[in-house]
Amino acid sequence: MSDVGKKFNRIMAILRLIQEENDVNRKSLANFCGVSERTISRYIEILRDSLGFQIYFDHQEKTYKLSYDIEGSDIESKALKPEEIILMIMALDSSESLGGPEIINLKYKLISHLPDIYKEKYLKMRKRLGLESLKSEKGRTDFINKIYRAILDKNRLDITYKPAYHNEEVMEVNVIPYGVTWKIDKCYLIGKDVDDDKVIIYRLDRIKDLSINYEKGEIPEDFDMEEYIASCWNMFFGELEEVVIKFDSSLRPLVNDKFEENYYEVISEDETSFTIKTEIRAVEKEFKRWLLKLEGKAEVLEPESLREELKSSAREILELYS
Repeated sequence: MSDVGKKFNRIMAILRLIQEENDVNRKSLANFCGVSERTISRYIEILRDSLGFQIYFDHQEKTYKLSYDIEGSDIESKALKPEEIILMIMALDSSESLGGPEIINLKYKLISHLPDIYKEKYLKMRKRLGLESLKSEKGRTDFINKIYRAILDKNRLDITYKPAYHNEEVMEVNVIPYGVTWKIDKCYLIGKDVDDDKVIIYRLDRIKDLSINYEKGEIPEDFDMEEYIASCWNMFFGELEEVVIKFDSSLRPLVNDKFEENYYEVISEDETSFTIKTEIRAVEKEFKRWLLKLEGKAEVLEPESLREELKSSAREILELYS
């Protein structure tokens, strides 16, 4: 996900929490988003100064509040025409930076304001163009509020989850929530599965039901969510392994784009190649598939187990085409 899209989703989640919760402050928002309190202050500044939301800090209650007293507002006289609404939805559809439940909800609300004849025609057009069907994502946004509340009160969550790579239809899991993050148009919950005793990532759109369990569960003081997410290749979780990879120099822009800047080290380079060292989770899954797509322009030097996995995959491909 682009940095712009990730920040936008965080900012919209912060705005909703300020609107709907009674005890939102910098520390609670920082814990929820897995960023520093200074970053939260910058997000509040964007909402207030750049976007015009009248957010203020209640010094008596020590929480952020939102005022709706906007002087000179005349919404009724500025109603959008149907063609303007459709144009806005199409603009949102074409944006690669803006995704997640907030944008899906916005498109759904915009469509709901169309006269029935326009709505019917527009939905038919979406289907004809192969665009996804639009439905409200209210369930997922409600989940975000519950996750925030559980983190703040140091409670656990009971989750009914539809996994992508298991035979089970659904799983019932008891989770200590650590925080949330966004990647592309997906929102993820990071938390500790109490039964498996390990940190796992849950996609919110795969959560079928979520409720607060009032058993206590705290985030470990030494857990760094930003560092954990940086090591999860495409949000795949697993054991952390150190990898050393030699890349063709032409892949420098790709490496800069794919690897988090502060979490890899260039240990050697010359005119034709450069070698990096980093730590990645679940290297033999999604990361291995990504390396195979690079058509021989990346060589894994460590670990040996990943080298052997790549050799095996390469032999299978050769046999298929021999």
